[in-house]
Amino acid sequence: MNADVIADKYEVLAELGRGGMGRVYKARHRGLNKVYALKMLHEHLADDASLIERFHNEARIMASLHHAHIIQVFDIDRDADRHYFVMEYIEGQTLSDVLKHRAPLPLAEVIRISSQISQALDYAHRQEPPIIHRDIKPSNIMLEAGTDRVVVTDFGIAKLLDTESTRHTLTGFTVGTPSYAAPEQLRSTSDLDGRADIFPLGLVMYEMLAGRALFENMTPEEIIGQKLFDPRELTPAFDTSVPTGLQQIIRRAIAKNREQRYPSVAALLDDLQQLGAGTLSTATSPTQSP
Repeated sequence: MNADVIADKYEVLAELGRGGMGRVYKARHRGLNKVYALKMLHEHLADDASLIERFHNEARIMASLHHAHIIQVFDIDRDADRHYFVMEYIEGQTLSDVLKHRAPLPLAEVIRISSQISQALDYAHRQEPPIIHRDIKPSNIMLEAGTDRVVVTDFGIAKLLDTESTRHTLTGFTVGTPSYAAPEQLRSTSDLDGRADIFPLGLVMYEMLAGRALFENMTPEEIIGQKLFDPRELTPAFDTSVPTGLQQIIRRAIAKNREQRYPSVAALLDDLQQLGAGTLSTATSPTQSP
């Protein structure tokens, strides 16, 4: 980006990150003297109508969600050929960055982070129509500095269930991240429900405990092959210090067959809360479907 000011009102202070779709900047609103995060579509993509629609779709979905653990979106606009939307600025680190320098995480912290992610996803899944994130991974989780707040970000490929308006925006894109995506998401994007978010949540929980990703040092092709064509369940190795109850929660969350997973994020959250309170039984499996 050549200019230091966007739309004559946002003064760019720093680049926070970038991806295939665009960049995120820390910027100060000149009139309000308030700092925001601006996500801007790459200019070379500005002629692609489907990409623009996908970008706008992300902003619309996030703006519709009002939850303490989901990043807020305040506005969407364009400056010449530069499409952007305005989000709250969170001072902190992504979970991915935290795990690079401080892993594995203590048990209490894993339960706290996992519980807040679960609360955010449960809220999104309860919307009408339900909103499925579809790209839960450490780089899409923010940990706010100086607080215990955890924030889910990047709803770029989120899906509004039972709506036609968002389906065409995903044509031609790899949906999700192979190392975290649920098996059914790798097969098809047309038959998903909230359990598609439970699978990657389980993988993130394991990564926080183990200090490494379950599919570390595997190629995308190897990961997809193991998820789709290997009939065996995933077998994460846990340190002996990890409570049996938490091991059970994670194993159930990452079951390849979604019918064997938790029926909802709310059910998983209930077991996490029982575990944190010391009331989760380890003699039986975690909360079962009715």
